[in-house]
Amino acid sequence: MEFYHGCVKIVTYKRQTLALDGHTVRTEGEECLKTVVVKAGQVAGAKLRFIGEGNEQYKREPTDLIITLTEDN
Repeated sequence: MEFYHGCVKIVTYKRQTLALDGHTVRTEGEECLKTVVVKAGQVAGAKLRFIGEGNEQYKREPTDLIITLTEDN
């Protein structure tokens, strides 16, 4: 029903972040919230990409966050 009409979902995920020294990765990770808009007509299995919102790495840009839409019964 939500794929047919569209909806807004809030997704919670953990990402790796760098410590203040900029070299070491924090072991506990950071918990983040992301608001995802599912457009009417999207299908299960569709992938949404959010550029630069994934894990942080030393001397590199943060990775992309990829969310795959699934259908729960």
